[in-house]
Amino acid sequence: MCISMEDIIENGGADYISLSRALIRDPGFPGKIKEGSREISRCIHCNHCIHYLSIAPLRCYNGKRIKGSSKI
Repeated sequence: MCISMEDIIENGGADYISLSRALIRDPGFPGKIKEGSREISRCIHCNHCIHYLSIAPLRCYNGKRIKGSSKI
């Protein structure tokens, strides 16, 4: 069963929904939601964007490792 972010907030399951990684993957994601899109985020939750923040630009690495970097 797929529950939408809107349903979670309306039913009191959360006060807000964090879109941090989803926004890194697709900065236009909130606009899509506002336009009524039911498309899900393409973020695969690999956390490489956060891991590499100290050595590389903030962006989605989509599960790829940066050559020469330590393992996560």
